[in-house]
Amino acid sequence: MNISQVIGSNIQTLMNQHNVSQRKLGEAIGVSHPTIKKYVEGSQPIDSEKLMRVALFFNKTFDYFFRQSHNDIRFLFRADKPAEDVNAVDLDRLKQAVYAYIDVFGEVDCQYVPQRYALNMSQDRKKLFQMIEKVALDQRRIANIENVIPDNYFESIMKIGIHVIVKDFHNNAYFGASSYSNDVGSYILVNDSENIPEERKIFSLIHEYAHLMFHHDQYASDEMDAFYAVGRSDPHEKVANTFAGYFLMPRHLV
Repeated sequence: MNISQVIGSNIQTLMNQHNVSQRKLGEAIGVSHPTIKKYVEGSQPIDSEKLMRVALFFNKTFDYFFRQSHNDIRFLFRADKPAEDVNAVDLDRLKQAVYAYIDVFGEVDCQYVPQRYALNMSQDRKKLFQMIEKVALDQRRIANIENVIPDNYFESIMKIGIHVIVKDFHNNAYFGASSYSNDVGSYILVNDSENIPEERKIFSLIHEYAHLMFHHDQYASDEMDAFYAVGRSDPHEKVANTFAGYFLMPRHLV
């Protein structure tokens, strides 16, 4: 598949996902719908100006269209006011960070996805917390830090098999994200903004690890579906926060 076909295939995929016709896209970027048809087929190369218009129309980064494979990477991350503070470009930045990581380190034959746990949220609060604490201690054993406070929690999580990406994502509305794919494994992304305290970054690392284990069904590959608003009463947040607390400060080491 040549580059024009790769670009065309990506444009077609986005048109299908967003239910956009060739005529509508053509009107948006200033070409006829027969020209869009040629772009999609890959029989006519699209110039960079027109491709940028397509990228802006679908709220995608420019390099998205040059990637032949977009694995079904599913994301989950939170913001106080996602409708106001974040948009699809933020999710695309996260995806591109994962793709860049894969490009540098390559794909391996066996990808790790952590064990999934199902909690009975209707059970007694004390029993629920006991279960979360038990899982946290089990995970510390898996990470081989059962009886120590490690110098670097990021390395400890990576040794388990989770890919960890620490990067400034240029939006302080969220602290981190997590993702998984059966093809490329599990990822935790931590926002390395200088405006976010280091303690918050470590907490976010473990918080996202909890989401990978407890909230597998909450992840989404569609753009804005991956965002959800943080609320004080959100049970998913309470579980992740509780797990992070037990993991970072186990009773026997406090």
